[in-house]
Amino acid sequence: MINQWIECKDYLVFVKGHSCLIGYHCLGPVTPHHLIAVKIGQVDRNDFTAVPLCVKHHGEIEQISLRVFETKYAISMWKSAVLLQTEFWTKDSVYHLRTGIKKRPITICWHQE
Repeated sequence: MINQWIECKDYLVFVKGHSCLIGYHCLGPVTPHHLIAVKIGQVDRNDFTAVPLCVKHHGEIEQISLRVFETKYAISMWKSAVLLQTEFWTKDSVYHLRTGIKKRPITICWHQE
């Protein structure tokens, strides 16, 4: 069995800087919820599938299925993840074009065992 994960601390900090995707009845700080996460007996995690959820909603999605959670809150978690990725990757490019100042490079680690 191959265990692999993609790690990007810069992206997780970016996700934590957003408010909870649900936006109401939130409790606690925002934590990244990975749509591709650690599974029993293997490690498959991709930080670029993380979306911001408060502690309350993060706990709720862990207890019910993704499909039930999306139906309950009328939200597409995968669409939200793609929109966050787009914002993340274009943010530095737009900043550089406006100011001419490059931001620090982003470190991405890919692991495979």
